[in-house]
Amino acid sequence: YMKNIVILPLASFNDDKKKLCTICIKRLEKCVKIFNKFKGDNVKICLSGGFGKHFNPTNETHSILQEKYLIEKLNFSKKNIDKGKTGSFEKITNTVEEAISLHNEMTCENSIFSTADLIIIVTSPFHFERSVYLMQKSHSKVKDSNKPAQLLMIRSNSIPIKSNFNDGGIDFLNPLIPKKDQKDLWFYYQDKLSNRQEEALIKYEAHGLNILKNEPFGIWQDFLEKN
Repeated sequence: YMKNIVILPLASFNDDKKKLCTICIKRLEKCVKIFNKFKGDNVKICLSGGFGKHFNPTNETHSILQEKYLIEKLNFSKKNIDKGKTGSFEKITNTVEEAISLHNEMTCENSIFSTADLIIIVTSPFHFERSVYLMQKSHSKVKDSNKPAQLLMIRSNSIPIKSNFNDGGIDFLNPLIPKKDQKDLWFYYQDKLSNRQEEALIKYEAHGLNILKNEPFGIWQDFLEKN
């Protein structure tokens, strides 16, 4: 019997009309399914995601848009939704910051993460290996006299891939990037790592830093050194 359970869907993106992408919806649906297995006031879904021109160009945080979707579309109770105590989850713009925020919450005295017996993190199959690396690393850095929560990583359902990529109907692609620049994305959304993610993980293991120039691996290295 687990006393306190926190379910964390990793953030994805939404368009400028505040519509969540299919990736995000699949993660939220999986979280509700997991919640329904346990139920009770001791089980919370915690949301994350801030602003960013490529993943959320609106005036509301990604976590607020997720909260509205949970309540309005999935009939989920607001009382079982949490945002953490440190405020860092609501500012994240990528998975590296999300992993660091997990550590912040687990080491924050008043956070549901610090009193949790089990933390369940939900992400997509294509994103899974990279997320496991980051979240487990962050979790392992929690030094506490109390035993930290058990960490469980779960895949959300795959996205159905459409074979005709000229029909304009791929609603999970980033609407801010022209379709012609997204023609190979179908590969990234299957149940395997993209070449770029594989390359990143190999470099993670080899160096622990400096993986790709356009990602914030400096802050990850700082985090590893400080903790």
